[in-house]
Amino acid sequence: MIPQRRASIVYAVMGAAIGCIAYAVGSPVARRPILFLDADVIEIKTLSVGGTVSRTVKIRNNGNLALEIESVSSTCGCSRTSVSRTSVPPNECAELRIDVTGRHGMNVGQIAKIAIATNDKVRPILVIPVIIEEMAGFTVVPSLVDFGVLAPANLPATRRLYIVDSGRPGNRSDVMTLHVDTHANWLTVKEEAHDKLRGEWIVDLELGTNAPREHIAAEMSISLSKDTGASCFEQAVSAVGFVQDRKEAISIQR
Repeated sequence: MIPQRRASIVYAVMGAAIGCIAYAVGSPVARRPILFLDADVIEIKTLSVGGTVSRTVKIRNNGNLALEIESVSSTCGCSRTSVSRTSVPPNECAELRIDVTGRHGMNVGQIAKIAIATNDKVRPILVIPVIIEEMAGFTVVPSLVDFGVLAPANLPATRRLYIVDSGRPGNRSDVMTLHVDTHANWLTVKEEAHDKLRGEWIVDLELGTNAPREHIAAEMSISLSKDTGASCFEQAVSAVGFVQDRKEAISIQR
């Protein structure tokens, strides 16, 4: 009786083992690419109008099949993206580069979302927000005011400046005041429009009839100050041109 019982136990154990092997063979591990990012948000501490800041995010394939990056898109035209490669083998990475350029009127906080589409069937699209903490400084456009070649009959002539205080609106509890000093009695300033809460000014420069003949040049000082009178920012801007005191003079309008 004892040998028979032992034989039964041995057969049972062998049967169970064979069943486990058969189950394992019949249930292969799922094969797919797995999209993984080493950051869930892109943070930019400080950005200035006209300035560009770059950030890099690693795209990793944690799966066992090649990860194909099908597209990368942004919700804001202020950002441009590029990837180092579009096919990522298992356990390898690609680099996603994001370039963000500051624009007039851009606010702090979330300014864009970057969407990455791949062949990962479980998570085919991952989205990363782009956040700016602070807009810094102020910008004058253009930095060189060119009146071109003018005849006296074309005077007075006008050119326009755009001035943007790109400091964080939330930190501008007091209203900023614009000051423009042309250092020339033949060049005058007219503030055409302004939105002081947003920190934006449009300024017209007028070249008067008393402008010197032939070459003209002026170095203007543009500054912003608080209501207390304390100067916060200051920038120099040049104005150039040529007044041709002859009948055949031409006028170049820009």
